[in-house]
Amino acid sequence: MDVGWDNAVDATHLFHPRWFETESGTKVSVVVDCLTHSPEVVLALSVPDGQRIRLVGAVNHSIQGCRRLSVFGALLDFPKELPGVIDLLLTDSTYVFAHGLRPVGDLGRVVELCAGVACSSVGLSSAGFSHVASVEWRAPFVQLHRSLHPKVPVIEGDINDPDCIRRLLQQVEPPFCLMSGIACQPYSSGGSQHGSEDVRSNTLPATIKACYLCQAPVLIIECVTQARSNKFVRAQVQMLETLGYSLSEVSLKLEDQWAARRYRWWLVAMHSSIGAVQLPEWPKSPSLTIRDLMPFVKQWPSDVLQELQLSQHEVQQFTLDGSALRKYVTQLDGKLATCLHSWGSQASECPCGCRSQFSDHLIQQRGIYAQLLPVHVTEGQPCFRHFHPCELALLNAMPPPSAWMSADRPSLKLCLAAIGQLASPLQSLWVGACVMRQLHAVLQLPEVVPLDLIQTFKRDLFACAREMFPNVQGSLSATSWVHLQYPDGTEVRALVQAQATLGDLTQAEANLTQQHVEGSWIDASTGIPLEDTDLVAGRCLRFQVDVDSRMPEAIPEPTGFAAPSHPAGDVDFLDLTADPAVLSALDSALDSVETHSVDPVPDTLYGMQQLSGARLAALIPPLVSEVHTSTMIHQTVARLGSRLAILQNEGPAMGDDELTLHAESILRMSGRLDAQFLDPLLATGWLQVGSREKVGAWLAQFPALTAIATAVLHEGHWIPVVWTDGMTEVHVTLWEHQDCDVDFLCPLHGLVSQAWGKPRFSIACSRRTFSKECCGSAAVAFFAHRFLNRDLPRSSEELVELHQELKTSFEAALRATSVVPKPWCWGLGQPDAHTLVSALLQTHGVPPAQVALRAKLVLPLGSPSKR
Repeated sequence: MDVGWDNAVDATHLFHPRWFETESGTKVSVVVDCLTHSPEVVLALSVPDGQRIRLVGAVNHSIQGCRRLSVFGALLDFPKELPGVIDLLLTDSTYVFAHGLRPVGDLGRVVELCAGVACSSVGLSSAGFSHVASVEWRAPFVQLHRSLHPKVPVIEGDINDPDCIRRLLQQVEPPFCLMSGIACQPYSSGGSQHGSEDVRSNTLPATIKACYLCQAPVLIIECVTQARSNKFVRAQVQMLETLGYSLSEVSLKLEDQWAARRYRWWLVAMHSSIGAVQLPEWPKSPSLTIRDLMPFVKQWPSDVLQELQLSQHEVQQFTLDGSALRKYVTQLDGKLATCLHSWGSQASECPCGCRSQFSDHLIQQRGIYAQLLPVHVTEGQPCFRHFHPCELALLNAMPPPSAWMSADRPSLKLCLAAIGQLASPLQSLWVGACVMRQLHAVLQLPEVVPLDLIQTFKRDLFACAREMFPNVQGSLSATSWVHLQYPDGTEVRALVQAQATLGDLTQAEANLTQQHVEGSWIDASTGIPLEDTDLVAGRCLRFQVDVDSRMPEAIPEPTGFAAPSHPAGDVDFLDLTADPAVLSALDSALDSVETHSVDPVPDTLYGMQQLSGARLAALIPPLVSEVHTSTMIHQTVARLGSRLAILQNEGPAMGDDELTLHAESILRMSGRLDAQFLDPLLATGWLQVGSREKVGAWLAQFPALTAIATAVLHEGHWIPVVWTDGMTEVHVTLWEHQDCDVDFLCPLHGLVSQAWGKPRFSIACSRRTFSKECCGSAAVAFFAHRFLNRDLPRSSEELVELHQELKTSFEAALRATSVVPKPWCWGLGQPDAHTLVSALLQTHGVPPAQVALRAKLVLPLGSPSKR
């Protein structure tokens, strides 16, 4: 890495030359504060250093009443009769611009520097700014900009040249705000990382000099997060403070709000009269994936595919390292990787003209950074294509330009290059809205609510998505589906081939459930039983359980949950089975389920008795976000025998019914009337589609509530949470494995805080180094620790022992009643990959002494590199 990466380059003469070290006759551009004037001379001081200056020459009478002036292209001279004074000679090529008092509406105008196609201004416009001009130095992007923003003038030029800024001021009268997405290549992990030694780093001091010459009231800068801590960057931006600006900054992850990864640093310099703007991190809502916006790979017209499809040369370059093209294929169920300027042109020269083709050596050394999509082919080899720029725009929260989908569209590779370097409008909207909120507050204008603007913008983006990707199911024939009805009332629609038979269907279900249930399928319309050879596509089928199998089941004896014995006098850290109050509490909790005299009880757990813990944890829980839905869904009952059979197969998994009974018993034992256990289905549902009103409706049931315990199910893993209502904030406490992320829960914490009327929340997460499995028992242990002052497990062995005890006490509670509540979801935890691989290797004959070493060789040393 070159030394320039982290050098604090001197920036003290950014706004003026070294006055007495500069040759006479040199052209300079500066800002001055004036005192008085005669017909040929203006007395002034330079800004910000206060050098005594005389402006010599005729000054336009229309600006003679303005105190502050920007002077472009004056000739430097040293009057002999006045030592220490500088003369700036005004010639025919000199331009002087005045900065007077202007109405507030002018402060909302914005000019974008290093604009590309001005995606940032799209977000700023939605925040209330008016995009009045742009500056871009690459001719192809200038033309592309003009096609996208035909009413916005764009100046082709280099912002390092004062003449470019002079042309801007001739085009747009100050004051106006500035937005600049400075070059990221000097700092980014995918760029050169040469810092100040990279010539492209000059875009930062040029931006600051432009802010100085234009006397912009607000400057917004965007770049990669690596720039935020770079010494060269810090030295440059601190010069803004010498001009009197107040600085604020924030780093935003686009994936926290949208479907693509883009982690960017935003800096705002505000005029001192406005004051420093508050730039909070935006609320996190990270559940959105590519598939939510792009549910299928769009089949574009042939002429579009011809432009986007990989050429033979590109295929050769992409596989230069011996890899297969499929490694670049985008996974629709995840987040889109951070797109780059070069995504559509890594095997060719860049269409914007910034570089030639990458060499084979560089590709082999650095690899290819790209994402591809499959192309539908009826025969031959698989084909792949680049993203369409409208797809890439949508996934990066930029409204797709309709001009890019028209017959006279511009070069799609050029459009890809433009989107690859964008600052996401969703991020610029958040930053711009915070600026507008501050400005409106100072000027006593109507309040600006950034979150409301974000939601409106996202709704518009979803409307764009619906136009580009209409419901894919609409193109499928109704005869491609089979409608299945089960005895517990569950209905399923399955997509099948036209020639699929009932035998194929039942075999597929047997493979899934690993269970055979006596019964038969009938046609729901006619009631006629079906044979295995009957076709099922386009039909509605109902499963009819045989009479014998509908009789109450014999209760199996427990085989896998024998209560562990303890030495006399030994007190376990959480021995629930030893406390009679627990079983009593469990019984009373079961009594809360409404039971009906139905003989026999419907088998609501049909097909699940043979599922292992891993398969149970893979089941998708119902989406529950309303209190009445939670109440209704928990009235569903199940056969005791079926629930006990599932209990034998759960292993380290734990159902929501188990977790709820144990947690509620702990709260009863604590005697705390101000604490309640929140249904895990509600907590999990609120994380996805919650609102302040929904949480408030639940809280309204408990006026004196000060503590809430719950467990959130995330990717088959229970995460325990306790919220406590403090004086000024909500306190959040968790207990989780050190490798497990808990940041995604922040939106849920925010909803609870809002419903409780608190402006913020604080998080305290204790971390354990052992056992990612048995997460349900870990949650129960945490609740016992918080409400009963019991010690937390200290090792995997203690947690497993607790898990066995909890299973035993739950089974005892089940056997005390004839009807049990139906479980709806299970949490398993995150298995230890090293242990699983070691067991697998030993099963396949690897000697025990070599298992540990072989497992390390199989598993990767670290997480895969991020592209």
